[in-house]
Amino acid sequence: CSANTVELQNNNFDDVSVGQSHEVDCILHTGTVMDASNVYISWIDPNGIVIQNNSRMSVVPTVSHIHNHTSTLKFSYLSEEDIGTYTCNATLPQSSETKTFIISSLSNPILN
Repeated sequence: CSANTVELQNNNFDDVSVGQSHEVDCILHTGTVMDASNVYISWIDPNGIVIQNNSRMSVVPTVSHIHNHTSTLKFSYLSEEDIGTYTCNATLPQSSETKTFIISSLSNPILN
């Protein structure tokens, strides 16, 4: 069976205009068709804490479609305390895959 991979997708994250939400999709591509109940995607903030929904950010529950499982992290706005490295962690029955992105500054939040 082919490997599982995680991809981050930028949903207008670079638009830092006021009132614009900033979203990042974490997409787990599974080599085989996998039941959604076997996939768990979480987001970890720069302090190593699993992100829960709060007033400034929210996580859209994982949406599964055959080989693709997507979780979206939404920032209602960005502040200085959001600068740092974020991790998407996709957990499967026998493995886990991670991908990180960095908010380096408020004027230039980039995914890499």
